[in-house]
Amino acid sequence: MSLSLAGCLSGEGGSDQISISPQRVSIEAGSAPVVFTATTPPNAGHIVWLLDGPGVLTSQTDTSSVFIPPATVLAPISATVSAVLASGAQASARIEIRPPDLLTPDGGATPDGGPAGDALRIIPSSATVYAGSPSIDFTAVPPSGIGAVSWFLVGPGTLSFPASLVARYTPPSDAMVDTGAVLTAQLSAPSQTARADILVRRPVGTLTVAVTIPPGSGLMPTIIVSGPGGFTRLVRSSETLPGLAVGTYRADARTELVAGPIVTSAYAPHVVGSPAVVAAGGTTQIEVTYAARQGSGHLFLADPISSRLDGYSGPQLASSGTVTASIQIERTGGFGAALGSDGDLWVASDPFTLTKYAAPHLESGALPDVRLGGTPDGVLAFVSGLAFDSGGNLWLASNPPPGPDTNRRILKFSASALRVSDPNPTPEVTLNSTTRWYPVSLAFDRAGNLWLTDFTNDRLVKFAPAQLSSSGAPAPTTVISNVSPGYPLSSPIDLAIDADGDLWVSNLLVGSPTDLIMYTASQAQAGGSPNPAIRLGRPTLPSVRGIAFDATGGAWMAVPGGLARLSRAQLFGGGAPPPQIFVRDSSIQFATSLVFDPPPAGVPLYR
Repeated sequence: MSLSLAGCLSGEGGSDQISISPQRVSIEAGSAPVVFTATTPPNAGHIVWLLDGPGVLTSQTDTSSVFIPPATVLAPISATVSAVLASGAQASARIEIRPPDLLTPDGGATPDGGPAGDALRIIPSSATVYAGSPSIDFTAVPPSGIGAVSWFLVGPGTLSFPASLVARYTPPSDAMVDTGAVLTAQLSAPSQTARADILVRRPVGTLTVAVTIPPGSGLMPTIIVSGPGGFTRLVRSSETLPGLAVGTYRADARTELVAGPIVTSAYAPHVVGSPAVVAAGGTTQIEVTYAARQGSGHLFLADPISSRLDGYSGPQLASSGTVTASIQIERTGGFGAALGSDGDLWVASDPFTLTKYAAPHLESGALPDVRLGGTPDGVLAFVSGLAFDSGGNLWLASNPPPGPDTNRRILKFSASALRVSDPNPTPEVTLNSTTRWYPVSLAFDRAGNLWLTDFTNDRLVKFAPAQLSSSGAPAPTTVISNVSPGYPLSSPIDLAIDADGDLWVSNLLVGSPTDLIMYTASQAQAGGSPNPAIRLGRPTLPSVRGIAFDATGGAWMAVPGGLARLSRAQLFGGGAPPPQIFVRDSSIQFATSLVFDPPPAGVPLYR
């Protein structure tokens, strides 16, 4: 076989777009396969390989294709191999195919080109193997069944000889492209030769990623498939990945969020088959199945009077009407609730006890997975204002009687202390005050600052992250207090931060309508005694408690017998707007905390 590697042929689309090598080949019919390689610019797209003439194209990829010549031709003939891009650019190579040398065992040609009597054979006469695959045996069969043969190999791989008429072929350990080898057996008496063609394939396999999402969810997952040699691929739906290098691949999937007009739903992945081993010539599969995380897509309400935790789904909150909570958990619901980053919901189930409901168990009738405290003389006393920091640590206010004195404190429980029940948990950090105060609600902003409402002093207090690492009585870095006239802060009790970083505060005035006020992010940063940027009256909503922002920026509040929503436009319009949505549920007696699971995008994970 003779190959003329004259260089790359300019394609019809231009040499700067695609080329093919070798450009011209002259071979015998029945000879070893020929590998053609295409070269394109980066991101040129998929290549289609075409053959015009006798023979077969196989093992086609975006970089190479293997041409297998016809077994015989009666006269010289040509064929053309072309590589074509979607843009229409193409390059071609010409193949000249001539009849094989037809010799009899004694050197004479037969009239029909066939063997003149019995001839030496090799079994098998051809084989396809992957680089790095196990060895295969070729057996020479002389005409008389006996004889001595010599073996010759042209091409990649090595030979060993376990028996007199057996050649054991070992493929190369690796191959960048598909290539061919020719194994020849030579019989000394009578003088004959036989050949076997070997196609050595690049060691590749196929990985199938099967992705299942809930119908109608609108979920567009982000799955990263990674493997040998820095391979990475973003997969968003079921996909088959052929031509992968052999090795170990893994699929990394995350919990995905899909926001609706009111609630956001979390979909957790379940991955089966990762990591997966892709073997040469094999197909393996990784399955990624998404399901709605239990409890997500709900607004939870903690009610200490009815001693219940209620969850309301997105459809129940979409319009005004009368509903019954879709999730009802009895014997809990105190003065505070907070959602952990893993979807676990913590509730101050009574003044002395914290209970955790793990995300998989957030359903009607659920029982706590972890319980902390439970005795009046423990460290947990008159708990309120639960909030998580970005490290998964739980912070809360503890205000044991008598009176608003310096014994009232802020407690931090590390994430590691929240894993198992403990009747007398030990706080990692305790923050006290050198003056009288009454912290009620807590909230973390996106910078990690801890804000709290000081109920009796009519002020908002901020501690910087550096002040939260150890116990003590640090001086607040920022204080927002009243300004005359107006006194906008009047028994501030509920606190929330919206997606813009604005600080929203709900006042509690006994016997009077409550007010909802807002300080902008820049006002909150500066502190002092600014006039609120927004002040809303709520005369139609007596005894309002809780603030929770939904997926489109509306604010929800609770009153005895219902849940009220002010749209984002109403929040920034001033005045005393009536609720845009009012959902009635007569079982709501005195809600103290509202928690969206999960919080909307951009809102700090503070509850």
